[in-house]
Amino acid sequence: MTIDQIKWSLNQVENLMFFDSLYGLDVEELKIQKVKVEKLIESFLWLSYKDLEIEELEHIRFQLLETSTNIEIRLKEELKEDTTAYVRKLESLYRTA
Repeated sequence: MTIDQIKWSLNQVENLMFFDSLYGLDVEELKIQKVKVEKLIESFLWLSYKDLEIEELEHIRFQLLETSTNIEIRLKEELKEDTTAYVRKLESLYRTA
């Protein structure tokens, strides 16, 4: 997968999560999005970083982690489980950005 494919796929997931914030997705769809983001993270890790700007890589890494954590929070909310750990993880991510 190329960097452009990762960015495009991540954008699709983010758009769907925006849709979720307006209308709500069911748990199964959230789980599907979680798997997609996990695959994007793995693809990103195996990506050749040659000829890529550090700022661009850092931005994509941040987006992947943010989206992944947001999906986890939404899943926990839908399942009526505690989200505290994931909210703290998201706060920590924002502090380091």
